[in-house]
Amino acid sequence: MKTVATWCMVFLMATLLSACSKESTPPEETAKPAAETGTVSEEAKEAAAEVKEAAAVAVDAAKTEAEQQVQATKEATAEMVDEAKTTTAQAVDAVKEQTADVAEETKEAADVAVSAAKAKVAETAAAVEKAATPEPPGVVVYEASMGKVTFNHADHGSRLSCDKCHPTDPPRMVKIDKDIAHTLCTGCHKASGGNAPTSCTACHVK
Repeated sequence: MKTVATWCMVFLMATLLSACSKESTPPEETAKPAAETGTVSEEAKEAAAEVKEAAAVAVDAAKTEAEQQVQATKEATAEMVDEAKTTTAQAVDAVKEQTADVAEETKEAADVAVSAAKAKVAETAAAVEKAATPEPPGVVVYEASMGKVTFNHADHGSRLSCDKCHPTDPPRMVKIDKDIAHTLCTGCHKASGGNAPTSCTACHVK
């Protein structure tokens, strides 16, 4: 806009100087001011018209340049807004991806921790179960008035299932007395069809 205004001023000054040079200077004794004669020369009118036209051209040029600058500013602003939107969207996507990665890593770590905890619980339960279940005896000798009764647990365990004598699972030690032994042991021997001793002296040894 400064360039256009400067050009307009130069044009106006050149036009005025040209108009002034075209008028001849009358002799002092015969020259009269225009105010006295009441007339305006054609050159002056043309110069005024040219000045007016030049001013209109300058105004139009200034308006055009201003409109162009406004349009350029709008376009630049729109580009900046679009870039800002794109950058923001990219940042949001990056945060979402990072959040998803952290969530996945946290889930994997939690799964590993849960699996380790379950394995530890199972191991502890097995240890407790083992501690609560005594090792089966090899040979047990029961004292009795009729004579000692020797019970080979390993031999019986290889022939019979555990629940034959132990009602609990896992098996627990069975307390044996005279009544239990005669009911449990003798009854089982008799049911074996002669494959196990049934007489008193066959089990009791003095």
